[in-house]
Amino acid sequence: MPEATAALIRDYRPGRVIIVGGRAAVADDVRTAITQTAPDSADVRRITGSTRTDTAARAARRILADS
Repeated sequence: MPEATAALIRDYRPGRVIIVGGRAAVADDVRTAITQTAPDSADVRRITGSTRTDTAARAARRILADS
């Protein structure tokens, strides 16, 4: 994970982090780094689908449902 991203997570201290993409797009070590950098109470989840289009559709549905 780039240091700029880690710094943003440390500064912002999000309660929720959504990783968009499967392991091929966002490796497990990046997810681990995010989990270690985010506050202990943060909910870190991954949205993934069977294809890029499916992943995008799932992410859109999730974002729209949270609006």
